[in-house]
Amino acid sequence: MPLTGGSTASSAGLVVDIKISAADLLSLNKEPGVATNVDNTYIVVAPSALNDISGADIIGITDSNGKKAKKVTLDTKRPSVSDVTIDLSKNELVLTMSESIDDRTIDLTQITLQDTADNTGTGKRQLTGGTASYNTLNSEITVKLAEADVNAIQTDTSLCSAENKCFAVIAEAFVSDYAPTANKVVAIAVGSAKKVKALTADNIKPVLNGFTLDVDLG
Repeated sequence: MPLTGGSTASSAGLVVDIKISAADLLSLNKEPGVATNVDNTYIVVAPSALNDISGADIIGITDSNGKKAKKVTLDTKRPSVSDVTIDLSKNELVLTMSESIDDRTIDLTQITLQDTADNTGTGKRQLTGGTASYNTLNSEITVKLAEADVNAIQTDTSLCSAENKCFAVIAEAFVSDYAPTANKVVAIAVGSAKKVKALTADNIKPVLNGFTLDVDLG
């Protein structure tokens, strides 16, 4: 898998520390049986990838002679929810994650909305479902709320009527990352729920789609 980008802060010397881009890391994580141990991790380097002090290209490493990794350290860091926003005019809940997540593991019923951070209020709704879509890096999840959940939220005047009345609780079974041994999301507990970063109220007026008339008075 060729890298598409990345960065390094290494100065001139014998060691180059390359930070892999988020897009390349996601692609790498999606490749089964690659970079999970030293026996399936090899590097190929084009001569123009690096130069010596005088500006000369390095001696390249070809496809047929890839260099085996000396050590592979697996990802053990759990993903977390960085921000939550809700738009009730679109019936959408958006969760920004700390890293790419495995969309095959998502369970929207592990999300609960409540009206206080410490669970001392009366308003609460555990999602019953919905549909999820993702940005290109799988680091942002847009949840299209189920109709039953939208109705429950809108009829409960104490729940998500303002930013200070809308908090998210996330169970660790909500989603995991792509690590070979998957890391579950860091839970957000009922007693310390995460306040939404932004809330858009429902400003869409209802429309009459049709009606029936029964003139049979007998």
